[in-house]
Amino acid sequence: LNNDLYSGNVTIDSLYFEGSGSWDLTGPLNCDYLDFSKGVFNSNGQNLDCIEIYCYPFLSASPITLNLENSEITFSQLYAIHPLVFVKGASSTFITQSLGGVMFLQDDTLGIVQSNGSLNISGNAVVREINVTGNLSSGNSSASELITAGKITVGGNLNIESLTTDSLFILSSGVTLNFDILTINDVLQIQGTCEKPVILKPSLSLNNAVINSPSTNFTIDFAVINSIQAVGSGTLTANNSYIIGNTSGWIINSPASRELYWIGSTGYWNNSANW
Repeated sequence: LNNDLYSGNVTIDSLYFEGSGSWDLTGPLNCDYLDFSKGVFNSNGQNLDCIEIYCYPFLSASPITLNLENSEITFSQLYAIHPLVFVKGASSTFITQSLGGVMFLQDDTLGIVQSNGSLNISGNAVVREINVTGNLSSGNSSASELITAGKITVGGNLNIESLTTDSLFILSSGVTLNFDILTINDVLQIQGTCEKPVILKPSLSLNNAVINSPSTNFTIDFAVINSIQAVGSGTLTANNSYIIGNTSGWIINSPASRELYWIGSTGYWNNSANW
């Protein structure tokens, strides 16, 4: 069943979609809450302005598809992290409202994400371009370009082609950062550990990647640096770290050698509690 949705260019409090058919938007939609439990929603290039877009199949266990191509979506929260929820917006622009936004995604591909406040992306998102004036927190994400004036915190793996940050950039332990060009105008803080170092390596499209620090000196700890060239006037020092491949421009201080004795009768070699 296909249905046309005529918004009349008026503001609506809430819209709930519970049918298994499809809904085709014929004009701009402005509402506070947009909830989906099943079905297909086609924006048809029309713009959406919502506080919250919420997708969850509840008891129906039916798929939900949001076809948002060629649209501009303004929101505070986009919740679409269920395996049965599919968001299609590779040619769309997602703009968070003034206080920032939260995006929960499940293997979805988006075009441009813009935020004038903070932005938290959770799940496995693939985004072509991210522009954030506030702080960015990310789970497992991928982007072609990321520009931010605020703090970046990456708690999952991040695959990116070009990243420029004017504030603190934090990589948590165990994170893998795949990139082509990384420009640091403030500080890169790597919070790796001996058991879970941070891995820096080129994206799949390049044999070598570049970190450019135009003027800032910074020191990182517990990292594996794979084929990364450091350029710029800043001095980049890596303590307790290893280099692999064609890495240059760094001051590398490898971990001190240690004598380890096996104390665990059973278990895994990579478990530090057994040594």
